[in-house]
Amino acid sequence: MRQFVGVILVKPDGSVLSQHRDNKPEILGPDTWCVVGGARDESDEDVSDTAARELLEETGYRVDPNLLA
Repeated sequence: MRQFVGVILVKPDGSVLSQHRDNKPEILGPDTWCVVGGARDESDEDVSDTAARELLEETGYRVDPNLLA
């Protein structure tokens, strides 16, 4: 069974980072708003590693996986 993670980044002012997906019919949920996330790779030790990797891949933001809850 594949696992997926989502990352919700909340700024001190309460604003939340969201992502607008491409309008490509072959992807899941084209042209919709969502949180950053993706599938867990076998090389990821836990979901925090997956979350940090997806955040970097999709936004360029680098975060220590240990800081994610």
